[in-house]
Amino acid sequence: MIRIDKYLSDMGCGTRTELKKLIRSGKVCMHTTDGDKCCKDPSTKISEDTELVIRKEGSGSLHIIYEEYQYFLLNKPQGIVSAVTDPIHETVTDICRGYGIRDDISPVGRLDLDTEGLILLTNDGALSHRLLAPDKHVEKEYEVVVRDPFPVDHEALIRSFAEGLDIPESDKGNDAFRSQPAKLMISDTDPKLAHVIITEGKYHQVKRMFSAIGNEVVGLRRIRMGSLILPDDLKPGEYIKLSPEDADFKQES
Repeated sequence: MIRIDKYLSDMGCGTRTELKKLIRSGKVCMHTTDGDKCCKDPSTKISEDTELVIRKEGSGSLHIIYEEYQYFLLNKPQGIVSAVTDPIHETVTDICRGYGIRDDISPVGRLDLDTEGLILLTNDGALSHRLLAPDKHVEKEYEVVVRDPFPVDHEALIRSFAEGLDIPESDKGNDAFRSQPAKLMISDTDPKLAHVIITEGKYHQVKRMFSAIGNEVVGLRRIRMGSLILPDDLKPGEYIKLSPEDADFKQES
């Protein structure tokens, strides 16, 4: 059982103070087979499988169903921070907010401010751990545009990525490291375009890997994480809700 005001707060419908006022105004009802039954007591406890109805001003209503865990796949645009809050920039959770979206979702991992693409938001901590734990070796695939064309004979370059690159210390003091084996796939039609698959997530890793070979990343987009694939028709700033029953990522081991 859960208090009706907490139910609505968890599901992103407002602050507890706002919701207590809303409930006392008679605009929140429990949806039953016998019709909607309004409740004016914020402390009323209801079952988590109770469907609630919020009556809107004018006409229409919002139906809210409680979900313990939620999963959203966002196509992160450039200029958006992969965080819950930020004092300067808009965040991924600012985009993925609204009635019926839990207020405790957060991004799984991060993408740089100028990097686009797939990022998962959820409140499922166990799943986040499975996707981010270094020993799980979850693949992350990126579409990369570089400053200088790749050499026509690039087999040696592909081998160097597969064997691991020596990455020097970053300009912000991040430690030097040797990258884990990565897969580099260079486009047959665009000499500045490639895909790279990595299984770790060091600071600015993809950018630093290409810098280590004397090139520079000028465009970066994540298109896959594990079995999650960025849909071709999902525009930057758009997101889709994922069902745990339909998504293979729930089976990541």
